[in-house]
Amino acid sequence: MSPWNFFTMLLTYGIFIYAVILVLFYLWIGLYSIGATRKYMRKNAITDYRLLASSPHAPSVSILAPAYNECQYSRKCALVAFPVLQQP
Repeated sequence: MSPWNFFTMLLTYGIFIYAVILVLFYLWIGLYSIGATRKYMRKNAITDYRLLASSPHAPSVSILAPAYNECQYSRKCALVAFPVLQQP
């Protein structure tokens, strides 16, 4: 077997083994999350989320606020979009 064929075979099987390990890891994460979700739902079985979601007091608008370290950046973006704003 030539070195080139050995290298390509090693690379091919290496990529295959990496892909199989990656798929198995994602499968494990999915199964673990299903178990965690079931545990959470059993723990909070007395809460009726449909009732909360259909309540007239439920918020209909989501407000996005910048994180602590993004405050200055968001002001700069707001000044570009709305130049009549005053900077505090």
